Amino acid sequence: MTNPALLRRFFDDEADDYVRRTLLAEAARRETGRREFTFNVVDVLLDFDARTVTLSDVLTAGTELELPLDDFLARLRASRQR
Repeated sequence: MTNPALLRRFFDDEADDYVRRTLLAEAARRETGRREFTFNVVDVLLDFDARTVTLSDVLTAGTELELPLDDFLARLRASRQR
């Protein structure tokens, strides 16, 4: 994890109900492959083969963060319960 501020910004500013539902639905459908999503300021790459998620800041070149897929999905699920 190289940029925890990007993760915080994604969950604070980007992960509304639509984004959470979209990402969780994709995770429920897939076991293999990769799927990329473009949102307002953060691109999300779900890599089911590597079991990772990569967040990329579209406004700041070279700013990205990779984390375990299961951790990311757990945080998505928890964030909608707030």
